[in-house]
Amino acid sequence: MNKKTFLIIGLMTVGISIVLISVFTGGGGSGDGGGSGGGDHGGGSGGGDHGGGFGDSGGSGGGDHGGGSGDGGGSGGGDHGGGNGGGSDTKPDKDCDDDCQAWLDAHNKYRDSPLVWDANLAAQAKDYAGQLNTAGQLEHGDMCNPNCTGSQCSGGQRCGQNLEQSSRSVPAGSAVDRWYAECRGYKSPPSNPTEFKSQGEVFHYTQVVWKDAKKVGCGMVGNVANCLYDRGNLLGDFPNNVPPPGTCKGVH
Repeated sequence: MNKKTFLIIGLMTVGISIVLISVFTGGGGSGDGGGSGGGDHGGGSGGGDHGGGFGDSGGSGGGDHGGGSGDGGGSGGGDHGGGNGGGSDTKPDKDCDDDCQAWLDAHNKYRDSPLVWDANLAAQAKDYAGQLNTAGQLEHGDMCNPNCTGSQCSGGQRCGQNLEQSSRSVPAGSAVDRWYAECRGYKSPPSNPTEFKSQGEVFHYTQVVWKDAKKVGCGMVGNVANCLYDRGNLLGDFPNNVPPPGTCKGVH
């Protein structure tokens, strides 16, 4: 099996503007879906090149966001946010192609509350993936920049984002399994910037399962995949939006 190289960029927007950017070199896992890789950080999973979790926008709900078991019987959340259960798949826009459904299914099998497809986010995601594919590098665009305000941002809000750049073409949605596999490294909800940075590459996972996220749009151009979310990874809201550590679904 050829060695595969993963580049991960994570961006997180919090009330005090935090940016997480990291690079991961992973050894070859077995098959496309994964055995664990080696690499500088150990244990990256799957094939393809890992891409980035990150930042978000406007506030998220407080209180008890009890995420019970999903339809697929994943672990729930109690007072914690979105569980790892399989929420029912949500059909995309009627004009969406099969790739849209693949992205939705890949996300919603890990969530209690399913995401819905957002055509505007998808169009922006694909456009920016094209720019990154041409440039040959991963970095976050203005709409996901923590300093982005007003007309520079989609609807005046910051977004959440996950990026992946692969060494070869991969199926639509396959990046989500690799992002979710980072749950093995999630130790505790970060409460400050230092704790956030110390956990390493886990915030693609937290973006995938973020309970208060309602919409997603993804696009692929060449070997670059880009998913945009309406919110996620807001410091202070992890306990309400991410399942407790040690509750990974189908990841060992």
